[in-house]
Amino acid sequence: MKLLFGSKKLQLLSACLPVVIAMGCGSASTNSTNTASTAKNTTASTASGDNVAVVKALYKAYNERDTANIGSLYANNYVEYGDGTYPAKTYPAPDSLVIEFKEQLKIVPDAHTGNEEYFTGDSDKVIVVSTNTGTWTGAAVKGQKATGKSFKYDDADIYTLKDGKITAHKNIYPSKAIGAQVGFIYANR
Repeated sequence: MKLLFGSKKLQLLSACLPVVIAMGCGSASTNSTNTASTAKNTTASTASGDNVAVVKALYKAYNERDTANIGSLYANNYVEYGDGTYPAKTYPAPDSLVIEFKEQLKIVPDAHTGNEEYFTGDSDKVIVVSTNTGTWTGAAVKGQKATGKSFKYDDADIYTLKDGKITAHKNIYPSKAIGAQVGFIYANR
């Protein structure tokens, strides 16, 4: 694991630290000669590597606007938890998620994720710490016209995978600070 001292990414990763610890502790390997245990750990490690490959493919498809491949990476009944600001949303089929992705690109056509760092243990979770940028030049949001202002923020994403498909996502990011960067005016709730 790469240490991220002196960086906002360290703050994001520290917020995810309990998940990282749980992932690693749940399947810590020992020096035991038990063949079944060794086989299980090898299978789990392979699965973890495969899960990272799926999430890397997601980031590549996102940055390349490859909506056909984005849909293929998600499971039916995928759940988006976001950062907890809004209620969780279930997407019955990947097609509904792709439609929303296309709508988001109409708002921020130049959205980009970079500087990704991937973390996993022997589990079904993959954590990605990244930097996201974009400019609100597209469609209006909740009646507010685009401001032409840009945003940049660090993000920590926690993906859950099963059978090579993304089944759920949570993230830690400063949603209101992002809105402030682009001049979005929040209505009182």
